[in-house]
Amino acid sequence: MKKREQSSLLSLSFGFVKRTEDEAETTGRLSLGQLVTTPMTCFTRAKQTLQENNVQATHRVAMEDSAAYIGQMEDGHSSVEQQLQTQAFDVIQRNRAILRSILKAVIFCGRQNIALRGHCESKLATDEESKHVCNSRNFQALLWFGMDAGDQILREHLATAPRNAQYHSPTIQNDLIAATSQWIQKKIVQEVKEAKFFAVCADEAADAANKEQLALIIPFVDKSGLVQEHFLEFLHCASGVSGEAIAQNILCALEKHSLDVNNLRGQGYHGAGKMAGKYQGAAARIQRIHPKAIYVHCAAHILNLCIVAACKVQGIRNMQGTLDQIYLFFSLSPKREQELQVHIKELHVDQGRRTKLVNTCKTRWVARMESFQVFMELLPSVVTTLEVVSTGQGWNAEPSSKAATLLTSITQFEFVMALVVAHACFDFVKGLTVSLQGRSQDICSTYVEVDSVKTALYEKKLTDDGSVARSVCPNESRA
Repeated sequence: MKKREQSSLLSLSFGFVKRTEDEAETTGRLSLGQLVTTPMTCFTRAKQTLQENNVQATHRVAMEDSAAYIGQMEDGHSSVEQQLQTQAFDVIQRNRAILRSILKAVIFCGRQNIALRGHCESKLATDEESKHVCNSRNFQALLWFGMDAGDQILREHLATAPRNAQYHSPTIQNDLIAATSQWIQKKIVQEVKEAKFFAVCADEAADAANKEQLALIIPFVDKSGLVQEHFLEFLHCASGVSGEAIAQNILCALEKHSLDVNNLRGQGYHGAGKMAGKYQGAAARIQRIHPKAIYVHCAAHILNLCIVAACKVQGIRNMQGTLDQIYLFFSLSPKREQELQVHIKELHVDQGRRTKLVNTCKTRWVARMESFQVFMELLPSVVTTLEVVSTGQGWNAEPSSKAATLLTSITQFEFVMALVVAHACFDFVKGLTVSLQGRSQDICSTYVEVDSVKTALYEKKLTDDGSVARSVCPNESRA
């Protein structure tokens, strides 16, 4: 066993001698001879030859390398190259941990719909004192919150890294947002491709910079049979908002994300001419290219149009205009709003009820039911407040005159009747409009629900026994 170990050691040493030989041939600094370049054949002078070999530089270098290698293997130490690789790997892992903490802050702001920027953009808080001097942007405040929660790697990075390599500038934020967006879009597109067939829903609106943006949504049925609707991206309508431009925008976006338009099976837009026009609308243009992409008018929008058409009665329109004026009368003056709150408290309104008037929705009539409901609950307090303001005691002439006019309007029987009737009718269709916007809604269940609402409204019209009148004038009704 001992001979085998020595033989192995000798062979290992000669292996390092061979490497030293190669280096000597390259550099020309070492003279190599017997036992290295030529074999030892005369063993009568073996002792002298070996002694001479022991003092050779090649032999000393080989023995040192051999001893170092055996020590590394026995002690578990890595070579210099491996140590450098390990060090580089540790640096990579540390950088990833830093980026992970920064990226989490960006994603948190996005999920909570919080602006990353603040009003103190020019001042970068880099120490404990300066971070309390100004109200820094939300993104940087989240980074400080993470460090206070125990993120030592991030704390060390922001304390030691150069200012041009701290990775929290607005440019880096935009890059991280773009990278996150691409990753999310890639996942959505992958799910759509697995489902094969899909549809598109789109609607345009002007952003804060007054530029037209087209929101593109992809509905599809996933592998579990569930209907999914994923927002894909905003498309800038640089070429305008005509039917041709919108159709081209949608088709280019699908092509950019490598979605096969031949698998497009549906389109869903509102009923405006540029979207739903029979010949020049975006839906018609896309369907001429891909006939299976059937256009379906948004059901909730159809219901809204029906309600708008049904509310052309002059009394309903006058009532709605009066509600808008009353909301503006109180919301534009803190003094008048405070007076209203005083009378609401005096009338002991339940804590669970709303204590502020709600502005009416300008685009969805069904959403106005909440404003009707709140106004009906606060009507006594509103009347009392308007009476106080109209007296002119402590109030200027203009608000007093306006209050008197509004008081006369809301105390008319026609106004109260229109308010109660509109609220009662909208109460029937509120559930329907919410249901029509559900993901799992299909045409069969939609037909059943619409028919039920129509039947209920018709029965209400035929069998009403004066309940509306009693709700408006309960005391007179009981008498």
